[in-house]
Amino acid sequence: MRLWLENLKESLPAEAGWRVAASSAVLDKEIDRLDAVVKRFLDFTRPMDIRLEATQLAELLREVLEVAQPQLQKSNIQLAQLLPIDVPEVYVDRALLKQAVLNLVLNAAEAMPSGGQLRLC
Repeated sequence: MRLWLENLKESLPAEAGWRVAASSAVLDKEIDRLDAVVKRFLDFTRPMDIRLEATQLAELLREVLEVAQPQLQKSNIQLAQLLPIDVPEVYVDRALLKQAVLNLVLNAAEAMPSGGQLRLC
């Protein structure tokens, strides 16, 4: 996937714009995340190595929504973010939590084939 993405980036005209650059950056990050997911699946028989790190939940949710945004738009889903700003930092395995929340958001999108509203509180 990364090879195809790099080929695509090279073939795009320089005036493609910031949206193309932002989309490419998202794809790069998602390829890295999927690579980590695949590696974890391959290591499934071994004890899982949990990597706790300080995480701002609002930031993690913003990252998930950035990834899920095209699917939400395609499914005609309105997003309501009611995230409190005073949530303290938590120690979690960021990659695992991001994958779990992304799965929830995408499952919610699938459950609303005619569109709807998704609330993140």
